[in-house]
Amino acid sequence: MYHNYIHVDGDEFVSLWTQDGKGNPAYQKPCEGFWSMMMEYIFKSKEVPEGLGEPYYDLVIERYNEARKSNPDANIVVCVVVYTKKMRDYLRSKIDSLKFLCIGMEKSEFAKR
Repeated sequence: MYHNYIHVDGDEFVSLWTQDGKGNPAYQKPCEGFWSMMMEYIFKSKEVPEGLGEPYYDLVIERYNEARKSNPDANIVVCVVVYTKKMRDYLRSKIDSLKFLCIGMEKSEFAKR
């Protein structure tokens, strides 16, 4: 816990299952679906098919629920990419009292990272 907040990192599962396939195989399908959702649909401004990103978000939601169960009164911050209203609505349907914070940056700055 940092500054009275518990942090749930949405990138955790990508780190636990790497693109070279040497990580945890349980995360392969959700990570591949998330990657496909971003590269083939979101970044090409296409409608995301139902069920493509949800398995990945379910992993994040599970981590949130574990943190909430262990720390019922804690402030919990979930950091995860949610580009569309459909994605936000999915998370809202699974996590009570969820609030979103939009953080943006210039493309040139993003490219540096």
